[in-house]
Amino acid sequence: MQKNSAGRTGLVRIGAGIAVVALSLSACSSSKKPATVTPPAKGVSANDVNKGTATPGGKAVYDMEKQIDDFNILDADGSTDVSANFFNALLPSAYVAMPDYSVAMNKDLLVSGDLTSSKPETLVYKINPKAVWNDGTPITATDFIYTWIVQSGVDANITAASTTGYQNIKSVTGTDDGKTVTVVFKDDDGDTKNSFPDWKALFSPILPSHVAAKAGWDAKMTTPPKEDKGLEDSWTAFSKTMPAWSGGPFQIDPANSNPDGTKLTIIPNPKWYGTKANLDQITFVYVKDATQEPTALANGEADVIYPQPQTGLVNTIKQLDKTKFGYQISKGLTWEHLDFNLLNSFLGGKTQEEQQAPDKLAIRTAMFTAVNRTALIAKTIGLFDPSTKPLNSRMLMEGQPGYADNVTASGLGSGDSAKAAKILTDAGYTGATPGGTLTTKDGKAVPTFTLRYTQGNALRQTECELIQTDMAKIGIKIDVQPTDSLGKTLTQKDATHLYDIILFGFVNTTFPNSSVGPLFISNAKQEIGSVVGANYGFYTNKDVDKWLTEAGTTLDGPTAIADMNKADVQISKDAYTLPLFQKDTMIAFKASLVNVRDNATAQGPAYNIGEWGLKAATAS
Repeated sequence: MQKNSAGRTGLVRIGAGIAVVALSLSACSSSKKPATVTPPAKGVSANDVNKGTATPGGKAVYDMEKQIDDFNILDADGSTDVSANFFNALLPSAYVAMPDYSVAMNKDLLVSGDLTSSKPETLVYKINPKAVWNDGTPITATDFIYTWIVQSGVDANITAASTTGYQNIKSVTGTDDGKTVTVVFKDDDGDTKNSFPDWKALFSPILPSHVAAKAGWDAKMTTPPKEDKGLEDSWTAFSKTMPAWSGGPFQIDPANSNPDGTKLTIIPNPKWYGTKANLDQITFVYVKDATQEPTALANGEADVIYPQPQTGLVNTIKQLDKTKFGYQISKGLTWEHLDFNLLNSFLGGKTQEEQQAPDKLAIRTAMFTAVNRTALIAKTIGLFDPSTKPLNSRMLMEGQPGYADNVTASGLGSGDSAKAAKILTDAGYTGATPGGTLTTKDGKAVPTFTLRYTQGNALRQTECELIQTDMAKIGIKIDVQPTDSLGKTLTQKDATHLYDIILFGFVNTTFPNSSVGPLFISNAKQEIGSVVGANYGFYTNKDVDKWLTEAGTTLDGPTAIADMNKADVQISKDAYTLPLFQKDTMIAFKASLVNVRDNATAQGPAYNIGEWGLKAATAS
């Protein structure tokens, strides 16, 4: 069963307005019954939605919302959600994130993959003896070594999307003709902890080292160099060259693909060592206008679409003939939230002491208290998914082990404007009334705050306008402004990309221990241009730093969960980030296809692409 991984962990994807466990479960469909797989049916695993037996043969077209213009999935520019989904077809992984949030060993690639020691942390992988690349070259420990070296963070000219976990590794070695891989982590050194609890996130995927060697890499290299031209050349070659290689169930058909990544056609890999793929051909096509995807599906121009849910688009899909088309709406790992820029002198400052000053803490707490999350949801995502409710954790999504409500008790997001006004008045502010002008206790008028959202996102525009109305009830004026670049605005790249408050989405992962830390751990320098990780609002709290650092390094699961929840409670007290809701994902497809289902993790719905196929009597 092919379930390759190209999802990344320990990083934040920013794409399509998102800074990167399907909970909706459903019964299987048939061509004689409605193919819709939402609302969910009880007792069906998210891993089994639309499960069925396929007839070998047939073709399919998959619409993608971005072109793949960088073919190096491990590079910062190439690590997009669309690329992660596509490369499930080509790149093998050690472990795979499943639709139900679980993580499964890739049994096609590995015979076993285990943590064999905790001091020092040691991993041992046994590679399937039959595993080869599509040119017949065996998949060996050398592929693991190369994948580690380019993500170790040692060579500054290698622009890896993430070095999380890899930078903790001391050595990667091979035995048994390269079919046994041993990974040893560095010893802890005082306050520097090198253990990595999310080790199953590593080597997902691996790159073909023999291809890297042809592009300049020295295959005898066993440790990361500070600088190496051959290594750097090989890295660049992966980005610029449409792959002729594959270690997955499919390979690219160059005769029917565009080197610019606007159209990529894949066909079965003749050297594939797992169960033969069902479909003869799948074409991934870039569609510029996402609103046209439902039309393409209805007209037969596409067989599978994976659009970002918007009210009009979702309603259009729901109106399609349910005997011919199916869809699945799931609760994803992306969460919508509201953040402050704490460098604004009315909201915070560079230091923890400045941020926790009573007047600044009061205005942040009051603003978040005045936001009515329930009303906001009802007028946005609730229009097409009434089951949506406020999210009450910044660390975990509902359904993930350890999830706890760390927001409700604080009153944040309740929409209680009377309580918010009292918080301000008690802190010495005046004018906290509907239509008033909020003034500090020393007589300064609180300025209008700029609230930014991603241009073209109608749902977020509505959310911001609702927040603007909530703030007016306590005398705070908000200027709602779209941004043409979320990335530039989050990093406040220039004078046209600044913000006081921002509304966007983070993509959590199936490995939260190591992925949430970069969102909240203090930046080394509290100034614009110095963000490391994703703490864009310059929040700082020594206790939160301690708890999230420990959560990301301890091998004790319960300790990590406890640390994350303690940090979450503190962030509520500090009123830095207000979680709004867990965003939906949506997949729609022809009812003639089986085993196509949502996977709301970074893995994407193509996690099991080799299993996709046509029902009996529908192959053509």
